[in-house]
Amino acid sequence: YDAVDKKIRQMLASSGSGRMESDTIAWLCKSLIISEDRKYIPTLDKVIDTTSVNSIKRHARNARKRLE
Repeated sequence: YDAVDKKIRQMLASSGSGRMESDTIAWLCKSLIISEDRKYIPTLDKVIDTTSVNSIKRHARNARKRLE
């Protein structure tokens, strides 16, 4: 899951706002739930704080809640 975390951070840094990028980030956030590892909460917080795409925010918030 460290690779997923890294990919999310890379995609946020290069933040294209295309539909495919948004879907990818959202699915990557959702995949962090499976890790059951709280160490990914800061990444999800960064997604929530930096994106303006509502669907990404929603998935990141849901993933964060599940990891709490």
